[in-house]
Amino acid sequence: MNELDPAYAIRPFVETDRRFVAKTWRESFWRARSIDKMDHGRYWRSMWERANALIDAGVVVIVCSADDVDTIVGWACASKDGALHYVFVREDFRGDGLGRALVAALPLASPVIYTHRSRWLRKAPSGWIYDPLKAA
Repeated sequence: MNELDPAYAIRPFVETDRRFVAKTWRESFWRARSIDKMDHGRYWRSMWERANALIDAGVVVIVCSADDVDTIVGWACASKDGALHYVFVREDFRGDGLGRALVAALPLASPVIYTHRSRWLRKAPSGWIYDPLKAA
């Protein structure tokens, strides 16, 4: 998919999106088994703080229904210096290129540096560099 389906729109993050973005980040990263063998309680507290800190310090874009900007189907977060932190698309909306559209809407460095790896990002695109310390 080269263009965003007209049923969707990409818009900037607004403060009322925070709870959804932080909650889905924490839950999806846990479900992706990205943090194997970590204490659940510690993860749950720490990841909430980490997600909110990265939201505050970065750039977040939202993909939503074109008819209702409050119906969020996905989002992506990057640092202001262009490192990609995370991309989330609701399961029932995956496969339509929404994740790629979100990534394209962010001001990313070249080559792309990404800071969070999950089982859903099985193989990063050629040339992408994994550097979790860029999220510190």
